[in-house]
Amino acid sequence: MSKFIDKLSIFKKKIYSPKKSYSFGGCDLLIDYIFKSKKKGFYLDVGCQHPVSNNNTYLLYKRGWRGINIDLDKESIDEFNKIRDKDYNVQSLISTNIGEEKEIYYYHSRSAINTLSKELLKHRNTKKDSIKILKETTNTLENIIEKSPFKNKKINLLSIDIENH
Repeated sequence: MSKFIDKLSIFKKKIYSPKKSYSFGGCDLLIDYIFKSKKKGFYLDVGCQHPVSNNNTYLLYKRGWRGINIDLDKESIDEFNKIRDKDYNVQSLISTNIGEEKEIYYYHSRSAINTLSKELLKHRNTKKDSIKILKETTNTLENIIEKSPFKNKKINLLSIDIENH
């Protein structure tokens, strides 16, 4: 993944852009360039984390695009509702089935590294006492989209950052 980010950063430097990047490694500038001729579009951002900082869709939001932002952290979604109120923002744990109970390895509120992956947890060598295990019920993307005001929209961009799940 780090090689991909390095190549993306080099590519970003080759594309001159006076725009400020809000995402990690300038991914949003690349996305903005790809969709430069599309005035309005629809995105689905799963694992959205923060409405502005390190966010792949904020630049598109500023251009008039709209979408669905999903994160398992309630505080994150509360902030999305304040800053990106034209989007549909949902606190949920995404899976292939509705109503399954899953364990979340929870570092702290607003953490970008909270995860469902026990394997990822092992690789991080995290002290057990620094993590809480929370239980959350799952939902599906299809169900969330169907309940949203965007249920009949074509998805132009799908951004997924769900920590190894």
